[in-house]
Amino acid sequence: MNLARGLTESFTYLNLAEVLGMLEYVGLNHGYGKVLGQGLTEKFASLDEWKQSWILDALQRDNDFSRTFANRIQKNLTYLSLQMRERIKGLAAKFPYLERSPLEKEKR
Repeated sequence: MNLARGLTESFTYLNLAEVLGMLEYVGLNHGYGKVLGQGLTEKFASLDEWKQSWILDALQRDNDFSRTFANRIQKNLTYLSLQMRERIKGLAAKFPYLERSPLEKEKR
């Protein structure tokens, strides 16, 4: 899990191949996916638009990364552009596993 935290911190500096490799790996390793999903929600607003786009594309796969990211990004939507917020909402409407869990909805 420390590896996932470290990669989250350096995500800004990764090239396209490294970003795609990480996003592919999250589907294979559940713990890694959760940690990366948590970390990237905190950094998402500061990432390049193309990295944001690749992350959102990765949400179309049902895995721990997608569910964790979709659940936690809700707290940071105000820091995102209107276009990015709409894209996230559209993905949540299209893919039911991206909906916030009932427990998270109750916390609000």
